[in-house]
Amino acid sequence: MAERRMFSKKVINSARFLRMPATSRLLYYDLGMQADDDGIVEAFAIMRMVGANEDDLRVLEARGLVKVLNEDLVTYIIDWKKNNTIRKDRYTPSEYAYLLEETLPHTDTQMTTNGCQTDNQLSIHTETQSRSDQTRLDQVRTEQIRPTQDSRVDELTQHFVSRFGQNPTPKLQSAFQQALETGLNFGDVRQAIDDAASRAPRNPSAYTLAILLNFVQNGGAPNLNSDNQKFHEADPLQAWEVDWLSEFKSMNAQNHVAHG
Repeated sequence: MAERRMFSKKVINSARFLRMPATSRLLYYDLGMQADDDGIVEAFAIMRMVGANEDDLRVLEARGLVKVLNEDLVTYIIDWKKNNTIRKDRYTPSEYAYLLEETLPHTDTQMTTNGCQTDNQLSIHTETQSRSDQTRLDQVRTEQIRPTQDSRVDELTQHFVSRFGQNPTPKLQSAFQQALETGLNFGDVRQAIDDAASRAPRNPSAYTLAILLNFVQNGGAPNLNSDNQKFHEADPLQAWEVDWLSEFKSMNAQNHVAHG
């Protein structure tokens, strides 16, 4: 995937762009920097990392700058091809190309040629079907999760089950443990579960994981842990935090396939 992103002055100097709140304009830049080579980005994760909210995203959509493709806020940047041209030898097709095709079927990406399906598209559909089958197997295998050695993690797991009626994924259980060991307090981790439950997401583990990552980056839950100074929002992501975000993306992708 290309490592550089550009923005067209025709877009960012336009009245429809400049009349938006500053928070929405900044979110547009963040989405553009993190989008894949087809201009598709997981907006929820980006908003959590930069402190934006869903209202900022909806303003962008109302202005015709982005299109939200599903309930998990996978988002397409409408003026992507005005902003960026990717060389063929550096182009990587989006894993969410199928969502773009379903929502905006006539959108021209580098992966389409004269409206025909390319080999890359065919391989993506085959791969997503395979991942869907594997997800079902994983759900069966992890239905019963063994207790951990830390009683606090067991208590958090039970709280997650009480809120969602299902077990957290093993990766989320591991994230509970890592967050506690690294300095986040028990109340913050529990608050991450409660915040996720208030949104009733289709993928509770992925949603909770993203909220937990945000708490770690900002030193705890808002108005709940003002004394915890171990983390700061300006600190770079640590290796294990990057793993969390990667896992969140993976679980979201699998969830899209399972509900596609």
